[in-house]
Amino acid sequence: MRLIPPGRRKGNRFYLARGRIQGREYEVSTQTTDRERAKDFASAFERRIRDGDAARSREAATLSGAIRLYLEARRATAPEDRRLARIRADGIGRMALGDIRQADIDAAAWRLLPAAKPATRNRQVVAPIAAVLHYAADSGLCPYLRVRRFREPQPEARALRPRDKFKLIEAAAGAERALLVFLFYQGWRITETLRLDWAGVDLRARTARSFISKSGRWKTVPLHPAVFAALANLDGRTGRVFPWAHRWAVYRWLRPLAARAGIAFTPHVARHTFATDLHRAGADAKAIKNAGSWFSEKSVFRYTADDLDHAREIIGRLPTRGKTRGKTRKPLTTRAS
Repeated sequence: MRLIPPGRRKGNRFYLARGRIQGREYEVSTQTTDRERAKDFASAFERRIRDGDAARSREAATLSGAIRLYLEARRATAPEDRRLARIRADGIGRMALGDIRQADIDAAAWRLLPAAKPATRNRQVVAPIAAVLHYAADSGLCPYLRVRRFREPQPEARALRPRDKFKLIEAAAGAERALLVFLFYQGWRITETLRLDWAGVDLRARTARSFISKSGRWKTVPLHPAVFAALANLDGRTGRVFPWAHRWAVYRWLRPLAARAGIAFTPHVARHTFATDLHRAGADAKAIKNAGSWFSEKSVFRYTADDLDHAREIIGRLPTRGKTRGKTRKPLTTRAS
């Protein structure tokens, strides 16, 4: 590691030790202005890193050990933490990293979720194991393994027809109606919607700010006029905008409401409807992503599958040959000899 004298980098008061150890860059303060002491600090720091990496490599020889290191390095969500805990307890958790193959991952997914759909096995077993293995490979703990997921059926768009959307909204009242209006006209996920706080709503600017969990960032979006009107009519502008703590509480009144209206509906159908309505109005994937809370344009494609009516309308835009100007020419005929 090389030493950077005081005052040479961002006004540092002490010597800095900077260099690459085991393929990773480090820069630390030596907490001294004495060059010899700084050299001793840098040497001791390098030894600690090398000894620590060796110990961590021995500990991470198994998938279970790699999972622990992965959780220490990453800010895992509660669902991811639960999934990885279940994987650690399975037999694959005791396997050496270098011995794990695709067949082992597939077998673990079937053991842990024997009756689940491919998408569920991918989400709860295959993807978490792949994330840990790739982290371990990036850290030099094992060779890189390209993990394949189970083949999933093509997702189907589940958007409501406009008349069913309006029918469902009109069947509700108060906060329940405001929630449905928000879901249909903002396109947020139900969990993000229920987390919305009045502190993140600016009725004067007609915007709402929410944390998008999938992308891990905050996003401010404009409010649709119908949503603005619905929120402006709600009482109590403190705390959460909607009074339900979790989506299961929403389902308790939403399912009977949808059943009485004769409409198959879940909150996520409103997200499909939002994207589909924008798509039919001429918005492209980038515009839909920006209007909603999607992480990428690729994520939008599954929600914008064209139905027959929309495809017919698009095909109808193709130009057709107009009438010929002037007199119509008669077809040529051959004169009999």
